[in-house]
Amino acid sequence: MKFLKLCLLLVLASTLTYCSTDEPNEDEMSQQDDDNGDGDSDSSNQETTILDANVVSDGIVISGASKITNGLPSPNGAIDFTLGDTGSAVINEGFEILFNVVDGLTIAGAYLQISSLDGTAADAYYDIPNASFGRESTPFISKIKKDHSRIMDFTETLDIGFSTSVPPGQFCYTVCLYDEVGNITLPQEVCLTIESFGGNSDIVGVWNMTNIQDTYNGTTVSGGIGDELCYMEQLQCNNGNVVNATYCEVYELLRFTLNADGTYLLEQEILDSDFDYDQTIQTCMVVDLPDTTYAYVSSGNWAYNQTQGRLVTIEYSYTENDNGDIFTDTYPTGQGEVFFDAPVSISGNSFIITQDFGDGDSYSITFGN
Repeated sequence: MKFLKLCLLLVLASTLTYCSTDEPNEDEMSQQDDDNGDGDSDSSNQETTILDANVVSDGIVISGASKITNGLPSPNGAIDFTLGDTGSAVINEGFEILFNVVDGLTIAGAYLQISSLDGTAADAYYDIPNASFGRESTPFISKIKKDHSRIMDFTETLDIGFSTSVPPGQFCYTVCLYDEVGNITLPQEVCLTIESFGGNSDIVGVWNMTNIQDTYNGTTVSGGIGDELCYMEQLQCNNGNVVNATYCEVYELLRFTLNADGTYLLEQEILDSDFDYDQTIQTCMVVDLPDTTYAYVSSGNWAYNQTQGRLVTIEYSYTENDNGDIFTDTYPTGQGEVFFDAPVSISGNSFIITQDFGDGDSYSITFGN
Protein backbone atom coordinates (compact mmCIF):
# COMPACT_ATOMS: atom_id res chain seq x y z
CA MET A 1 0.00 0.00 0.00
CA LYS A 2 1.62 3.20 -1.16
CA PHE A 3 1.07 6.63 0.33
CA LEU A 4 -0.11 9.60 -1.77
CA LYS A 5 2.59 12.28 -1.61
CA LEU A 6 0.47 15.31 -2.53
CA CYS A 7 -2.84 14.72 -0.80
CA LEU A 8 -5.46 17.40 -1.31
CA LEU A 9 -7.03 16.94 2.09
CA LEU A 10 -5.62 15.58 5.33
CA VAL A 11 -3.55 12.68 6.55
CA LEU A 12 -1.31 11.63 9.35
CA ALA A 13 -3.04 12.46 12.62
CA SER A 14 -1.30 11.78 15.90
CA THR A 15 -3.01 8.86 17.68
CA LEU A 16 -0.69 5.97 18.56
CA THR A 17 -2.11 2.75 19.97
CA TYR A 18 0.51 0.71 21.80
CA CYS A 19 -0.35 -2.78 22.99
CA SER A 20 1.77 -2.35 26.08
CA THR A 21 0.34 0.96 27.28
CA ASP A 22 -2.81 1.87 25.43
CA GLU A 23 -4.42 -1.33 24.25
CA PRO A 24 -8.19 -1.00 23.63
CA ASN A 25 -10.14 -2.44 26.55
CA GLU A 26 -12.62 -5.27 26.26
CA ASP A 27 -15.62 -2.93 26.04
CA GLU A 28 -14.05 -1.00 23.17
CA MET A 29 -13.22 -4.21 21.33
CA SER A 30 -16.77 -5.54 21.64
CA GLN A 31 -18.77 -2.44 20.67
CA GLN A 32 -21.73 -3.48 18.59
CA ASP A 33 -23.36 -1.69 15.72
CA ASP A 34 -26.53 -0.77 17.57
CA ASP A 35 -24.44 1.11 20.11
CA ASN A 36 -21.99 2.94 17.84
CA GLY A 37 -24.37 3.71 15.00
CA ASP A 38 -21.92 2.71 12.31
CA GLY A 39 -24.68 1.10 10.28
CA ASP A 40 -22.84 -2.08 9.37
CA SER A 41 -23.08 -4.76 12.04
CA ASP A 42 -21.45 -7.51 9.94
CA SER A 43 -18.43 -5.30 9.26
CA SER A 44 -18.25 -4.21 12.90
CA ASN A 45 -18.37 -7.79 14.17
CA GLN A 46 -15.63 -8.86 11.76
CA GLU A 47 -13.38 -6.00 12.82
CA THR A 48 -13.63 -7.00 16.50
CA THR A 49 -12.28 -10.49 15.72
CA ILE A 50 -8.95 -11.16 17.44
CA LEU A 51 -6.81 -12.57 14.65
CA ASP A 52 -4.36 -15.45 14.90
CA ALA A 53 -0.83 -14.09 14.62
CA ASN A 54 0.25 -16.65 12.04
CA VAL A 55 -2.74 -15.91 9.80
CA VAL A 56 -1.72 -12.26 9.60
CA SER A 57 2.00 -13.00 9.38
CA ASP A 58 1.58 -15.52 6.56
CA GLY A 59 -0.50 -13.01 4.59
CA ILE A 60 1.96 -10.12 4.78
CA VAL A 61 3.62 -8.83 1.61
CA ILE A 62 6.84 -6.78 1.97
CA SER A 63 9.01 -6.06 -1.04
CA GLY A 64 12.59 -7.31 -0.55
CA ALA A 65 12.01 -8.78 2.92
CA SER A 66 13.12 -12.20 4.18
CA LYS A 67 10.83 -14.33 6.34
CA ILE A 68 12.74 -16.04 9.15
CA THR A 69 11.26 -18.79 11.29
CA ASN A 70 12.44 -17.81 14.74
CA GLY A 71 11.93 -15.29 17.51
CA LEU A 72 13.14 -11.72 17.13
CA PRO A 73 16.88 -11.14 17.70
CA SER A 74 17.73 -9.76 21.14
CA PRO A 75 18.06 -5.95 21.19
CA ASN A 76 20.83 -4.04 22.97
CA GLY A 77 19.12 -0.63 22.88
CA ALA A 78 22.31 1.11 21.73
CA ILE A 79 20.36 2.98 19.04
CA ASP A 80 16.85 4.43 19.18
CA PHE A 81 13.95 5.48 16.97
CA THR A 82 10.60 7.23 17.26
CA LEU A 83 7.41 5.91 15.73
CA GLY A 84 5.17 8.29 13.82
CA ASP A 85 1.41 8.08 13.47
CA THR A 86 0.32 4.47 13.01
CA GLY A 87 -2.73 5.41 10.96
CA SER A 88 -5.03 2.56 9.98
CA ALA A 89 -4.76 -0.91 8.49
CA VAL A 90 -7.12 -1.63 5.59
CA ILE A 91 -8.25 -4.95 4.15
CA ASN A 92 -6.44 -6.01 0.93
CA GLU A 93 -4.08 -3.01 1.28
CA GLY A 94 -2.11 -3.21 4.54
CA PHE A 95 -0.57 -0.48 6.66
CA GLU A 96 2.48 1.74 6.97
CA ILE A 97 5.00 2.15 9.78
CA LEU A 98 6.40 5.67 9.95
CA PHE A 99 9.52 6.36 12.02
CA ASN A 100 12.32 8.85 12.60
CA VAL A 101 15.93 8.37 13.72
CA VAL A 102 18.50 10.93 14.80
CA ASP A 103 20.50 12.70 12.10
CA GLY A 104 23.62 10.81 11.07
CA LEU A 105 22.36 7.38 12.15
CA THR A 106 22.40 4.87 9.30
CA ILE A 107 19.76 2.18 9.65
CA ALA A 108 20.55 -1.06 7.84
CA GLY A 109 17.11 -2.63 8.22
CA ALA A 110 14.15 -3.48 10.41
CA TYR A 111 12.72 -6.55 12.09
CA LEU A 112 8.94 -7.02 12.16
CA GLN A 113 6.96 -9.68 14.00
CA ILE A 114 3.20 -10.08 14.21
CA SER A 115 1.44 -11.08 17.43
CA SER A 116 -2.11 -11.55 18.63
CA LEU A 117 -3.68 -9.28 21.23
CA ASP A 118 -2.84 -11.77 24.00
CA GLY A 119 0.86 -11.43 23.17
CA THR A 120 1.26 -14.74 21.31
CA ALA A 121 3.87 -14.12 18.62
CA ALA A 122 3.87 -15.56 15.11
CA ASP A 123 6.31 -18.38 14.37
CA ALA A 124 8.37 -16.17 12.07
CA TYR A 125 9.53 -12.57 11.73
CA TYR A 126 10.49 -10.42 8.73
CA ASP A 127 13.93 -8.97 8.10
CA ILE A 128 13.39 -5.83 5.99
CA PRO A 129 16.52 -4.27 4.41
CA ASN A 130 16.80 -0.50 4.18
CA ALA A 131 16.55 -0.76 0.40
CA SER A 132 12.86 -1.52 1.01
CA PHE A 133 12.30 1.61 3.09
CA GLY A 134 10.41 4.56 1.67
CA ARG A 135 10.50 8.25 2.47
CA GLU A 136 7.17 9.86 3.07
CA SER A 137 6.29 13.45 3.80
CA THR A 138 3.55 15.30 5.57
CA PRO A 139 1.54 16.25 2.49
CA PHE A 140 0.15 19.63 1.72
CA ILE A 141 -3.49 20.48 2.28
CA SER A 142 -3.98 21.88 -1.20
CA LYS A 143 -1.96 22.16 -4.36
CA ILE A 144 -1.04 25.80 -3.83
CA LYS A 145 0.86 25.10 -0.60
CA LYS A 146 3.28 22.73 -2.31
CA ASP A 147 5.02 25.78 -3.79
CA HIS A 148 5.22 27.76 -0.58
CA SER A 149 5.79 27.72 3.16
CA ARG A 150 4.47 24.46 4.55
CA ILE A 151 7.70 22.51 4.46
CA MET A 152 7.52 18.75 4.02
CA ASP A 153 8.60 16.81 7.10
CA PHE A 154 10.29 13.69 5.77
CA THR A 155 9.82 10.43 7.60
CA GLU A 156 11.08 6.94 6.87
CA THR A 157 8.39 4.35 6.19
CA LEU A 158 7.89 0.62 6.03
CA ASP A 159 5.20 -0.34 3.52
CA ILE A 160 3.43 -3.49 4.76
CA GLY A 161 0.96 -5.08 2.35
CA PHE A 162 -1.77 -7.68 2.88
CA SER A 163 -2.73 -10.55 0.63
CA THR A 164 -6.42 -11.38 0.24
CA SER A 165 -6.00 -14.15 2.86
CA VAL A 166 -5.87 -11.60 5.71
CA PRO A 167 -9.42 -10.89 7.04
CA PRO A 168 -10.71 -7.90 9.00
CA GLY A 169 -9.85 -8.03 12.70
CA GLN A 170 -7.31 -7.02 15.31
CA PHE A 171 -3.62 -7.81 15.69
CA CYS A 172 -0.39 -6.32 17.02
CA TYR A 173 3.09 -5.97 15.58
CA THR A 174 6.53 -5.46 17.10
CA VAL A 175 9.17 -3.51 15.18
CA CYS A 176 12.89 -2.99 15.83
CA LEU A 177 15.57 -1.26 13.76
CA TYR A 178 19.19 -2.31 13.40
CA ASP A 179 22.35 -0.64 12.12
CA GLU A 180 25.30 -1.87 10.09
CA VAL A 181 27.30 -3.07 13.12
CA GLY A 182 24.56 -5.09 14.74
CA ASN A 183 23.04 -2.65 17.21
CA ILE A 184 19.30 -3.23 17.62
CA THR A 185 16.78 -0.79 19.03
CA LEU A 186 14.44 -1.74 21.84
CA PRO A 187 11.21 -3.10 20.36
CA GLN A 188 8.07 -1.03 20.04
CA GLU A 189 4.66 -2.70 19.88
CA VAL A 190 1.55 -1.34 18.18
CA CYS A 191 -1.99 -2.74 17.86
CA LEU A 192 -4.17 -2.12 14.82
CA THR A 193 -7.62 -3.03 13.55
CA ILE A 194 -7.85 -4.15 9.93
CA GLU A 195 -10.80 -2.16 8.63
CA SER A 196 -13.38 -3.35 6.11
CA PHE A 197 -14.54 -0.83 3.52
CA GLY A 198 -17.55 1.25 4.49
CA GLY A 199 -18.77 0.88 8.04
CA ASN A 200 -20.60 4.04 9.18
CA SER A 201 -24.01 4.90 7.72
CA ASP A 202 -23.89 8.38 9.33
CA ILE A 203 -21.43 9.62 6.72
CA VAL A 204 -23.00 7.97 3.67
CA GLY A 205 -24.25 10.61 1.24
CA VAL A 206 -23.24 13.51 -1.00
CA TRP A 207 -21.37 16.15 1.00
CA ASN A 208 -20.29 19.64 -0.03
CA MET A 209 -17.63 21.69 1.68
CA THR A 210 -19.18 24.48 3.78
CA ASN A 211 -16.06 25.84 5.47
CA ILE A 212 -12.29 25.53 5.51
CA GLN A 213 -10.24 26.93 8.39
CA ASP A 214 -6.45 27.05 8.23
CA THR A 215 -4.20 28.36 10.99
CA TYR A 216 -0.60 28.84 9.91
CA ASN A 217 2.22 30.97 11.33
CA GLY A 218 -0.18 32.56 13.81
CA THR A 219 -2.69 33.61 11.12
CA THR A 220 -6.10 31.99 10.62
CA VAL A 221 -8.00 32.12 7.35
CA SER A 222 -11.41 30.61 6.77
CA GLY A 223 -14.15 30.56 4.19
CA GLY A 224 -16.49 28.48 2.08
CA ILE A 225 -17.12 27.87 -1.60
CA GLY A 226 -16.38 31.03 -3.58
CA ASP A 227 -14.48 32.76 -0.77
CA GLU A 228 -10.89 33.89 -1.30
CA LEU A 229 -8.36 32.39 1.13
CA CYS A 230 -5.11 34.35 1.13
CA TYR A 231 -1.74 33.59 2.71
CA MET A 232 1.04 36.12 3.23
CA GLU A 233 4.66 34.98 3.05
CA GLN A 234 7.73 37.02 3.98
CA LEU A 235 10.53 36.25 1.54
CA GLN A 236 14.26 36.85 1.85
CA CYS A 237 15.42 38.63 -1.32
CA ASN A 238 18.73 38.01 -3.04
CA ASN A 239 19.90 41.50 -1.99
CA GLY A 240 19.30 40.74 1.69
CA ASN A 241 16.06 42.67 2.05
CA VAL A 242 12.64 41.13 2.63
CA VAL A 243 9.40 41.39 0.69
CA ASN A 244 5.86 40.40 1.65
CA ALA A 245 4.07 38.38 -1.00
CA THR A 246 0.51 37.04 -0.98
CA TYR A 247 -0.97 34.03 -2.72
CA CYS A 248 -4.66 33.16 -2.71
CA GLU A 249 -6.99 30.33 -3.59
CA VAL A 250 -10.72 30.09 -4.15
CA TYR A 251 -12.49 26.76 -3.79
CA GLU A 252 -15.08 26.62 -6.56
CA LEU A 253 -16.04 23.01 -5.80
CA LEU A 254 -15.22 20.49 -3.09
CA ARG A 255 -17.73 17.64 -3.14
CA PHE A 256 -17.30 14.32 -1.34
CA THR A 257 -19.60 11.40 -2.17
CA LEU A 258 -19.45 8.44 0.24
CA ASN A 259 -21.47 5.44 -0.92
CA ALA A 260 -22.96 2.68 1.25
CA ASP A 261 -20.98 0.03 -0.67
CA GLY A 262 -17.69 1.54 0.58
CA THR A 263 -16.79 3.46 -2.58
CA TYR A 264 -16.19 7.20 -2.77
CA LEU A 265 -15.82 10.04 -5.26
CA LEU A 266 -14.12 13.33 -4.41
CA GLU A 267 -14.28 16.31 -6.79
CA GLN A 268 -12.26 19.48 -6.26
CA GLU A 269 -11.83 22.68 -8.30
CA ILE A 270 -9.61 25.58 -7.17
CA LEU A 271 -8.73 28.97 -8.66
CA ASP A 272 -5.16 29.98 -7.74
CA SER A 273 -3.67 33.49 -7.64
CA ASP A 274 0.06 33.12 -7.17
CA PHE A 275 3.36 34.93 -7.66
CA ASP A 276 6.65 34.11 -9.36
CA TYR A 277 8.91 33.11 -6.49
CA ASP A 278 12.24 33.33 -8.37
CA GLN A 279 11.49 36.71 -9.96
CA THR A 280 10.14 38.10 -6.70
CA ILE A 281 13.25 37.31 -4.64
CA GLN A 282 15.49 38.47 -7.49
CA THR A 283 13.81 41.89 -7.92
CA CYS A 284 12.56 42.16 -4.32
CA MET A 285 9.21 43.20 -5.78
CA VAL A 286 6.14 40.95 -5.99
CA VAL A 287 5.83 39.59 -9.52
CA ASP A 288 2.33 38.19 -9.95
CA LEU A 289 1.51 35.24 -12.16
CA PRO A 290 -1.68 34.84 -14.19
CA ASP A 291 -4.49 33.09 -12.33
CA THR A 292 -4.57 29.33 -12.86
CA THR A 293 -7.14 26.60 -12.32
CA TYR A 294 -6.67 23.28 -10.64
CA ALA A 295 -9.06 20.32 -10.57
CA TYR A 296 -8.75 16.88 -9.01
CA VAL A 297 -11.14 13.93 -9.15
CA SER A 298 -10.37 10.95 -6.93
CA SER A 299 -12.24 7.65 -6.63
CA GLY A 300 -11.72 4.49 -4.61
CA ASN A 301 -12.88 2.98 -1.31
CA TRP A 302 -13.44 4.37 2.18
CA ALA A 303 -13.34 2.81 5.63
CA TYR A 304 -14.28 4.09 9.08
CA ASN A 305 -12.09 3.33 12.08
CA GLN A 306 -14.62 3.19 14.91
CA THR A 307 -12.12 2.91 17.78
CA GLN A 308 -10.10 5.97 16.74
CA GLY A 309 -12.88 7.89 14.96
CA ARG A 310 -10.91 8.14 11.71
CA LEU A 311 -11.96 8.19 8.09
CA VAL A 312 -9.65 6.42 5.66
CA THR A 313 -9.83 6.62 1.87
CA ILE A 314 -7.89 4.40 -0.53
CA GLU A 315 -7.56 5.92 -3.98
CA TYR A 316 -7.67 3.59 -6.99
CA SER A 317 -8.13 6.17 -9.73
CA TYR A 318 -7.54 9.90 -10.18
CA THR A 319 -7.59 12.63 -12.80
CA GLU A 320 -5.67 15.86 -12.21
CA ASN A 321 -6.05 18.98 -14.34
CA ASP A 322 -3.35 21.53 -13.56
CA ASN A 323 -4.31 24.56 -15.67
CA GLY A 324 -4.93 22.37 -18.74
CA ASP A 325 -2.18 19.82 -18.13
CA ILE A 326 -4.04 16.58 -17.48
CA PHE A 327 -2.66 13.60 -15.56
CA THR A 328 -4.50 10.40 -14.77
CA ASP A 329 -3.68 7.02 -13.27
CA THR A 330 -5.26 3.91 -11.79
CA TYR A 331 -3.95 1.43 -9.19
CA PRO A 332 -4.77 -2.26 -8.85
CA THR A 333 -6.08 -3.81 -5.63
CA GLY A 334 -3.25 -4.04 -3.13
CA GLN A 335 -1.46 -0.99 -4.54
CA GLY A 336 -3.97 1.75 -3.81
CA GLU A 337 -2.89 5.17 -2.54
CA VAL A 338 -3.94 6.39 0.90
CA PHE A 339 -5.71 9.59 -0.14
CA PHE A 340 -6.14 10.55 3.48
CA ASP A 341 -6.41 8.97 6.93
CA ALA A 342 -7.63 11.51 9.46
CA PRO A 343 -9.87 12.02 12.49
CA VAL A 344 -13.47 13.04 11.80
CA SER A 345 -16.17 14.54 13.99
CA ILE A 346 -19.71 13.62 12.90
CA SER A 347 -22.72 15.66 14.02
CA GLY A 348 -26.13 15.39 12.37
CA ASN A 349 -25.95 16.61 8.79
CA SER A 350 -22.29 17.61 8.87
CA PHE A 351 -18.85 16.23 9.62
CA ILE A 352 -15.43 17.81 10.11
CA ILE A 353 -12.06 16.46 9.05
CA THR A 354 -9.27 17.93 11.16
CA GLN A 355 -5.48 18.00 11.29
CA ASP A 356 -3.16 19.37 13.95
CA PHE A 357 0.33 20.00 12.59
CA GLY A 358 1.77 21.12 15.93
CA ASP A 359 3.36 24.47 16.74
CA GLY A 360 -0.09 26.05 16.60
CA ASP A 361 -0.73 25.10 12.98
CA SER A 362 -4.02 23.33 12.27
CA TYR A 363 -6.55 22.74 9.52
CA SER A 364 -10.17 21.66 9.29
CA ILE A 365 -12.71 21.07 6.54
CA THR A 366 -16.45 21.04 7.28
CA PHE A 367 -18.79 19.14 4.96
CA GLY A 368 -22.58 19.38 4.97
CA ASN A 369 -25.48 17.97 3.01
